[in-house]
Amino acid sequence: MKNIVFLLLFVLLAGCSYIAGDVIAPGPSTGTIYPEVSKELTNISKVVKGMSLAEVTAKMGEALIIGYENTSDNSGGTKAITVQSPFKEEALNVQGREYSVKYYFTRIRKADGIIADDELTPLIFEKNKLVGKGWDFLIKLKK
Repeated sequence: MKNIVFLLLFVLLAGCSYIAGDVIAPGPSTGTIYPEVSKELTNISKVVKGMSLAEVTAKMGEALIIGYENTSDNSGGTKAITVQSPFKEEALNVQGREYSVKYYFTRIRKADGIIADDELTPLIFEKNKLVGKGWDFLIKLKK
């Protein structure tokens, strides 16, 4: 009888346990799975069409801290590792209309020390107003 009660108690308690796995997030358009590091690093989701260049710059900042490294003076301190924002820029002329494209470093896909295009988000401006963002918009604009 004691064995039956012990077994029943064990089964009931085992049902209350929880095992946490690795946190993963689906990729934005590929359906693939990336580790937690694919989260956005910036306020890119708060940038909306119609904002001025000054508003976007204020929201996104002029530099992005991506990590820290030990200082070489043996003081035990650290210094920030930063990436300039925007990371790169280009001028674009489409059917006589002038656009400015600013590429912001917004997520880490692979921690390899290289900033690849899939880690950047393009913001497209016309006359200092945001007219679109993202690779889909930029590709359609260029066609």
